[in-house]
Amino acid sequence: MAINTFLKINGTPIQKMLKEYKVDYNLLWADSDRSMDGSIHATLIGEFPKIELKFKDGMSQAEVSQVGNLLSQPFFNIEYWDSRNGRMASGQFYRNDYSVEILDARRQLYKSFSVNLIPTRRR
Repeated sequence: MAINTFLKINGTPIQKMLKEYKVDYNLLWADSDRSMDGSIHATLIGEFPKIELKFKDGMSQAEVSQVGNLLSQPFFNIEYWDSRNGRMASGQFYRNDYSVEILDARRQLYKSFSVNLIPTRRR
């Protein structure tokens, strides 16, 4: 079975503009410390899936504007393919900084760029 839609930002599918899509299943710990015998003592806060996106080379001005507008809010809703569970998952996310670089100014095409989407709450 093919995965037709694997990423939406505020309800807008963007996977056709992507070159790479990766989900990191990160654990967040608090009060972590190691004792003299090397054993760890920590409190698990939870799992925070970070989504790493790399957009394709040659995106048009309209595509870059669409992505930029979707990512311009401080927080946004993401629906993403969770490969561990074999289904879509969702949550509120924010993003890290990203840079956009022109590939061909005459044709208004842009180079590939990357951005990470970070959840605001644990999963």
